[in-house]
Order: sequence, then C-alpha cells, then structure tokens
Amino acid sequence: MPFKLQQRTLSAYDPLVRPKGDIRAKPIPTPPNRSPHLLALHASSYALLGPESPKRGVIAHLAGGTTIIATRCEATKRLSVADVDSGGNHDFSSYSKQFGWLAEDKCPAMEIVFIHSPSCPPPLAALQPTLRALAEPLGVSLSFSTQELPSGISLQIDRNTSTITSLNLAPGTVMDDPIATVESHAQWKVQTRRSCLTPFQTDICKVLDGGKIPIWEQFDGKQLAPLPTLSDTARTTLKILTEGQMAQTGSGSRKAAPQGSAIMLTLPQGRVDRRDPKNFVLSPMEQLQMGAMRVVSLGAACVVCGETEGISKCASCEWEPYCGSRCQKQDWPAHKGWCKKNRRSSKP
Repeated sequence: MPFKLQQRTLSAYDPLVRPKGDIRAKPIPTPPNRSPHLLALHASSYALLGPESPKRGVIAHLAGGTTIIATRCEATKRLSVADVDSGGNHDFSSYSKQFGWLAEDKCPAMEIVFIHSPSCPPPLAALQPTLRALAEPLGVSLSFSTQELPSGISLQIDRNTSTITSLNLAPGTVMDDPIATVESHAQWKVQTRRSCLTPFQTDICKVLDGGKIPIWEQFDGKQLAPLPTLSDTARTTLKILTEGQMAQTGSGSRKAAPQGSAIMLTLPQGRVDRRDPKNFVLSPMEQLQMGAMRVVSLGAACVVCGETEGISKCASCEWEPYCGSRCQKQDWPAHKGWCKKNRRSSKP
C-alpha cells in the first residue's frame, strides 16, 4: 500500500494545539484533552510502530534542513519514522535494525518515502544505495518516493493506513504535541529531558567529536527507548557546566535551575540576522553551549531512563547519576572509559 498524503486543519480545541502565548500552570492536561496514542518524534530519532503498539501514529515536524523518512512493510503492517538531517550527516547503520524489525522474517518488500522541503532535499543519490545495502542481507527490496512540503509544517503519520496527514493550524494556535502525547507527568519530564539531550549530543557530534550523527531509537514498538547515549565529550561538558552552576549558587546538589537563575542568564546572545532583525543567529559553538545549559538546568537524573527520584552516583567517578544497578550496567560500556579518566574513589 503506497503512502497517501492528505491535509487536515486542527481546530482551536484539538488536543494537539494550544493558543499562542498560553503557558499552562499544569504541564499535563487530563483526558480527553490529550492524545497519548500518538508519539511526538524528536530530531535525530526514529520510532517503530506495529499492529500491537500502544502508539498508533507519529507526529513529526519538518523543520528547516530536516528530512522525515517513513518506511512501511505491508506484509507485517509495521512502520518506522525517522527525523534526520537533510545534509546526509547521519549514521544510517541503525536502519539494519529497523529493517529487521519491520520485516519480521516475512517481508519481501518495503516502501520508503522521503519528506522534505523544496529548499533542503536529502542526498538521495548516496542515501538510496546505502539503505539498499542494509536491506539486502534480509532479502528485502526497497521502493522509494519523495514528497515536498513547506518547511515548518507538522505531520501525522498513521501506522495502519500509510496516511501522511499535513496538519494545518487554526489562526492563533500553535502545536502542543510534546505535552498532548504523553501519559503522565513523569513521562513528560523524561520526554523533556530527551528533547534537550538529543540536540545537545547531536551538536557535540557536529562541533567537537566529528563523525556521523547517530539516529537514536525513541520508541521500540512497545515502549519508550532509553535516552540517547552520551559521548565522553558530552559527559565532560555537562560536568563542567554543572560544577559551575553549583559554584554560582553555592549549592552542593544538582537540582534543576529555576527560571531566571544565574545559569539561565548566561545563555549566549548570538548576533542579529541582517536579513531579519527580529532573529538572532547562534554560531555552532554557541548553539552547543545553549543546549548544554538547557540540559544542566533540568537537574540530575538517571542518564539511561531519566528517572529523577531515588538516584545515586557511580561509586567510582562519584558523578554519573543512575536510578539503579540495571541502568548503570546498561550504560557501563559507554561510561567505562570516561569513568576511569574521572575516577575519584580511592578504591583500586
């Protein structure tokens, strides 16, 4: 079944929108004023949805310079949706796992659609052979199509019907899907942390670490996936900034910074865009710094699952927070090298 495109205008009362300028005192609305059956997809991330998945669709945003890639297997009725950089700067090796999950050993063919703005087409000449090479060991053939849509538009991609719905907003409203699609305040806090960590780690890859940017799993078909794995550079950056915040506030704990605190006031200011004086332009390093400060302002949480209650520090480096041994073991392969370099324990 080929992907189909349609349009829908969201009313001012739709759970996915809110009035412009409206900031809710309580972040999570009560049913029926939310849409937990949908998933708000983050940048540099992908989601897997199947017939038994609690999520029935994905909300994605076609920001400037991004491409939305939707892949569907008709035989298994499974769908994957990814938000990637249009410049081809991502590591697409995760598609080997995606194709394996989509095929489930009984899918001879898949359809892939690249959704992008007219000004930022993806490098299809290089990307299509890469994806075909990843699908070939599974005996899966791929067919490709493209769809151009205006930059800044929001999309709803349904897992059952292969329908891509372009969402038009009623006057005086903005999208509110990060809040409308979560099921609890605890889940909202984790998703807020993910929405800060993902672009921060992406900027670390671009500016400091170099190399291709991972496409992180956000939803594994059944539940939310672990938070993006931080590189050594990212861990060091957050540690330095957090220690700076603690020194400024005179606090010995890594609590979330209130709005207006010193850590929030030191955000880079950027420069005025001469083409549009209302906009400010940040250099890549300034953007990275701003992203890091946003993460630090959230306070300490388990680096794997985002839990903020009952966390404890790694005994060796006495820094990295975990909610328990399970998450600590899961993060150990990535944390091991950094931990040894930053060891504070007197134990051998």
